[in-house]
Amino acid sequence: MKTPVKGQWCDHYECFDLNTYIESNHKAQVWRCPVCPQDKPVNLFRDEFMQELIDAAKGETEAEIDYETLEVKFKHGVFNLTPDGLQAKEKPV
Repeated sequence: MKTPVKGQWCDHYECFDLNTYIESNHKAQVWRCPVCPQDKPVNLFRDEFMQELIDAAKGETEAEIDYETLEVKFKHGVFNLTPDGLQAKEKPV
């Protein structure tokens, strides 16, 4: 996923990739949300928080999330989830 988006009326937390959405819906001419198919998103919004996670992952495909401490652990570092977004906590040695 490069650009995480959601529709303006979507109630779910899940995002979908903008380019994949455009390619698949352009071919089918359906223009429906892939998560909640009853929705027809007219306006798409980039999910800034998810974009931060993607940017922090730096191409990694796996992360460990501690829901009690709100830490996201990648091989290259640990980040804390804060109201202001991700904050780098430490880097592995």
